[in-house]
Amino acid sequence: MATVTAPTIWMYGGVHDDPGSRQRFLEERAKRETAPLFVAVEWEQSVFTRLTTWRGRIKERLSAHWGFLTLEDC
Repeated sequence: MATVTAPTIWMYGGVHDDPGSRQRFLEERAKRETAPLFVAVEWEQSVFTRLTTWRGRIKERLSAHWGFLTLEDC
């Protein structure tokens, strides 16, 4: 029987108007041995603004749904 392990989830946020965001992302990406399976980019400012107000709720729901995540991960 195969052992199932929790996935590793790395989230990196940047700001569209910050020219250094892409470079910092690439620097962080270079520290990882394996390539990401999924990368989402380019949210418009209104989406970012809404999500920042929801951070507490997102953190609570992630930790309730996926118990293996640490609070830092959430």
